[in-house]
Amino acid sequence: MGIRSKIGGVKKENYRICYHVSIQGKEEQLKFLNLVGCYGKRGKLIPKLIRNIEKIKSNTNIDIIPKEVWHKIGKFKELFNLSWRRWAQQYQMAYCGSALFKHGVSRERIGKIISFMPSQELKDLSDSDIFWDEIESIIPLQVEEVYDATVPGVHNFLPNGIVAHNSLEQDADVVLFIYREDRYNPETSRKNIADLMIAKHRNGPVGKVGLYFNDQTVSFKNLEKQQEYQE
Repeated sequence: MGIRSKIGGVKKENYRICYHVSIQGKEEQLKFLNLVGCYGKRGKLIPKLIRNIEKIKSNTNIDIIPKEVWHKIGKFKELFNLSWRRWAQQYQMAYCGSALFKHGVSRERIGKIISFMPSQELKDLSDSDIFWDEIESIIPLQVEEVYDATVPGVHNFLPNGIVAHNSLEQDADVVLFIYREDRYNPETSRKNIADLMIAKHRNGPVGKVGLYFNDQTVSFKNLEKQQEYQE
């Protein structure tokens, strides 16, 4: 249904976990009330809830396109022969120099920009159904089995609401990785040695071979003449 929500569990002694679905934000709550709703006494309150929520001013500090979008805006600005000062006039705002680029851009602001600087790429960003959020932390978990999945046509899919594209290894004829131990262990004796690991090969063997990495020229050279492949 496209309704953003959070699921949390509450555990009470001798009871099964009770799950709560929390819906925050004006637009998301209105979607829920209009599309899902509820029955009984609570259902009768929905029209009043909708009227009250519609009076609330939305929080514009969520779902913000990252500040890196200013690089794209800058390129399109040059196509229209606009200086940043002239651009600010078109946008009907005071010129503020580099302070403009320190923050992300809301969809509404992108829509205002393309009103005087048409761009299909910016329009796609403004109209997309992707919710932009910031990653606060990445916590390593234990090793688990994973599955390589793909969706015909578009290939990507949405696990837990996150856009994923996990069909590379499935569709590729050859998959290889480059590992440099000295990047992770400065005390290693294998300085400037890179391991080229062939993890998948439809028409040949897989294995590992060492290469010499020249960081001055950013190039690789043979480390040994005999390449031993490991099944």
